[in-house]
Amino acid sequence: MDYEALVKDILKKFKQAGADAEIFLQTGDSLEISVRDGNLENLKQSGSKGMGVRVFYKKKMSFVDSTDFSKGAVDSLVEKGLSLAKMAGKDEYN
Repeated sequence: MDYEALVKDILKKFKQAGADAEIFLQTGDSLEISVRDGNLENLKQSGSKGMGVRVFYKKKMSFVDSTDFSKGAVDSLVEKGLSLAKMAGKDEYN
């Protein structure tokens, strides 16, 4: 997956809606191997990913997150972030 393109697409969607956003995206892979007395006892491979988005809209702020980077999930994330920001109280520092 092209994470840079994903982030740019999300930022573009917020910008088109009149909002600014800050995105934190993290991915990771893990490999765990256990050997006892020269024998392979355990082998686990796993991956993780997630993003958090801070949304700024007319001096209001919200935060949303997801571990699903599919198009539908990203669209929902943007909609939810905007909706929550619009309902938030104004803060002159946002």
